[in-house]
Amino acid sequence: MTKDFFYKAQSLDNTSPDHYAIGSNLVGEVDDGSRSKITRDISEVARKGKVLWEKNGAELIVYSPNRPKKFIIQVYSEGLDQAGRRAPLLCCGEFDETNSVVEQILLATEGIKVFATKIGRSVDPRHSLSMRESAFRDKLEQWEDDLKKKRRATQVAIAIGTAAIVTILALAIMKQSNPSPPSEQKTESRSISNLTSQR
Repeated sequence: MTKDFFYKAQSLDNTSPDHYAIGSNLVGEVDDGSRSKITRDISEVARKGKVLWEKNGAELIVYSPNRPKKFIIQVYSEGLDQAGRRAPLLCCGEFDETNSVVEQILLATEGIKVFATKIGRSVDPRHSLSMRESAFRDKLEQWEDDLKKKRRATQVAIAIGTAAIVTILALAIMKQSNPSPPSEQKTESRSISNLTSQR
């Protein structure tokens, strides 16, 4: 089951509280910690992530230290705020490893539209269209495939390294449990004595 996505939109009058939602539920103005958590998650991905897709101002930012972890989708409302600026709509989520990355992102883009409607806005049509393009899906599929290949390569390297360490330890243990025979040690000792006496 896909985890709930978080949504955020700034108020258009720049004085009222911003809009937040978890899944399909709007978060009340009294902060129970949800608003702060959503803001922290958005800040983390924006700071640590990379832009995977950008078109007409819409962006997909992903944070994937070694596997898909978190993402932000940013689109804009059709209307402007009171200062005449474009008003962003944000979706932040944590990838669920049991589901396709592509399907999760597409679900999130649809979720933004629902969120926008609930707060009386609509998404810029250009952004809705750009995230339904085949090129957008292809980019996501390629990114997911590249991450899988990197994980497999890392797993192979770890397996080889572990096998090498085990082999070295086994040889060291065998050497300690099977010292040289006493006869060889005596012969070596006599040889050293002979050499010493010849000096």
